[in-house]
Amino acid sequence: MREKKSYTLLDWIAIQEVTSSTDATPIQITFAAHWYATWDQVTIVGHLTNTNANWTWTVTKDWANTFTLDGSIATWGWAWGNTWILCKAAKVIDIQDFRHAVIALSYWTSTATVKFAGSLWKSTSSDWPPDFAKAQSAINHYDYIEVVDLEDGAYIDWDTWVAVAGTTDYRLFELNVNALKWFTVVPVAPTDGSSAWTLTVMCTLYDNL
Repeated sequence: MREKKSYTLLDWIAIQEVTSSTDATPIQITFAAHWYATWDQVTIVGHLTNTNANWTWTVTKDWANTFTLDGSIATWGWAWGNTWILCKAAKVIDIQDFRHAVIALSYWTSTATVKFAGSLWKSTSSDWPPDFAKAQSAINHYDYIEVVDLEDGAYIDWDTWVAVAGTTDYRLFELNVNALKWFTVVPVAPTDGSSAWTLTVMCTLYDNL
């Protein structure tokens, strides 16, 4: 008998390239005609200048083209100069009671990559996962992990990531959870200059009994 549980980590989420944030506190993001509402959670990855923006945040909508990251403190570095990505936060799931996971990725895009991330970490003050958008540290434990492509059995390590080419694609991967506590996906900006792409990620956890 097989026990299993299924999750949707990202559901038809648009991944956007952004270049502008303020050096104010809280940090304000400028993004024309954004669709975020107050209390939405977003993840920012890859900002090289205003680095304090890299995190998973609850946001407050200011205007049609701006919103602020609640509780953020500016880095006080020039906020232009590199492209980073913005999307609604992926769900982080507790996988400690299962031995295996199958991940389904569905894309509507040109060229993009995705990382898989896991953690054994448990906060001393509460049972909360690390922030996978923030840098790894002594108080934010996680790492990117290897998966197996079910199409051909190829191993894809975290340095390679999972690359998708073409207008649409659908991929299946398997992960040995290796007693991990937390699991999620981390999108990476498109590599062909496109300004947006769309991603759905589903995960089924199972245990052979």
